[in-house]
Amino acid sequence: MVRDHHIQQGPFFAKPVDFAVEAATGIATSRTADKSGKIHVESEHIDLPEDLANGFVGTLVLNVPPNTEPFRVGMLAPVFGGD
Repeated sequence: MVRDHHIQQGPFFAKPVDFAVEAATGIATSRTADKSGKIHVESEHIDLPEDLANGFVGTLVLNVPPNTEPFRVGMLAPVFGGD
């Protein structure tokens, strides 16, 4: 993974979220809005595994030859608490 950007908004989501992570720096930035609509931006450093494959898991699985040994890849899943 080089970078990942996840935007979550719309009627099915209780809280809109804009989350981005840069693999080279390990900086994760989230933008959330509180109930009054005020935007909160938070950034923090995360130690990311070298095998991080966000957004590409389906592509990886589709391209694995049938006789390949079992393998693992890392995945980053942001979790945001409620207000």
